[in-house]
Amino acid sequence: MRKIVLFSLIAIFITFSANASNKLHVVQPGDTLWDLSKAHYKDPFLWGKIWMNNTYLNDPNLIFPGEVIEYTKYGITIYKKAKSKKKTHNAPQLAKYDNFIFYNGYKYYSDCGGGFCMWHKNDLSIGKLRYDRYNTLEAKQGETIFVYAKKNYNVKKFYVYRKVKDYSNLNIKSVSVYVPIGELKVISRVKPKVFKCVVNKAYAEISSKDMVNLIYPYKEIKKSAKFVKLGNVPVNLISIYDFSLTPHIGYYIFFKVKNKHNIDLDIVGKKVYLDRVDSNLPVNTAVGEGVVVSQYKNYLSVFFDTYNSGLKEIPDETQNYVLR
Repeated sequence: MRKIVLFSLIAIFITFSANASNKLHVVQPGDTLWDLSKAHYKDPFLWGKIWMNNTYLNDPNLIFPGEVIEYTKYGITIYKKAKSKKKTHNAPQLAKYDNFIFYNGYKYYSDCGGGFCMWHKNDLSIGKLRYDRYNTLEAKQGETIFVYAKKNYNVKKFYVYRKVKDYSNLNIKSVSVYVPIGELKVISRVKPKVFKCVVNKAYAEISSKDMVNLIYPYKEIKKSAKFVKLGNVPVNLISIYDFSLTPHIGYYIFFKVKNKHNIDLDIVGKKVYLDRVDSNLPVNTAVGEGVVVSQYKNYLSVFFDTYNSGLKEIPDETQNYVLR
């Protein structure tokens, strides 16, 4: 009886919320996020907005009749190249990408606009995360969360980072990578060192084990129109990170340059080619082209824009790759 009343209320809400900014929709047989986005947002490429704002949808390709989804004006937008009537030039331009933190076992490093900043662990983690609801283990976008800080900071935002755990089968321990997963907006100061915040942006539900700090999670780099000439530099695949707080759709792939090979050049912002090596073929197979968005010694993060066919296949640890 309670379920009947619930779905009746949902139906009434959908009927009378035509002019509301947020709407509910009961999934029907044959529905896809692509079609629902085209019908509601007038743009099928905004399907990711529905997926990210309905966190219980674990797979965008699997939605089932009877599920209730919410349309909202908030959330990520899918990158879509605008049509331009004017001729464009290949002049360098600023592009915003996720900013990653590297940990070499002793200190933490992050890009600080033209150079690296360095922290000790106690300086990097500036507090703990707590929730406002009984038995809440994770907080998602739009929910309230408290930051118990070490100092009385005068800030409006905190940022949340998470350690990347999928290091393929390489068992790499020398360098760890932390990726940005959330942005917290300060609502009020409850106590001198306690801040009430709302999860302003998040690609995943935030856990109390995640690291909270003040490091701005994005950086703008000059996106070069030219490819850097590296030769065939062999690399190991460390991990693939396919979520971003910035409006890019693609993959951040972390590589480690193999021993006895060095990249002494500062290639952040430069384009590179990724090739797969096949000993049975006379030439390497082109996998994709991307932009180097971060570099720490021989560790690189390269962004591949899959929307514009920047990646022809998803790399995996069973294959050998080179950057050129």
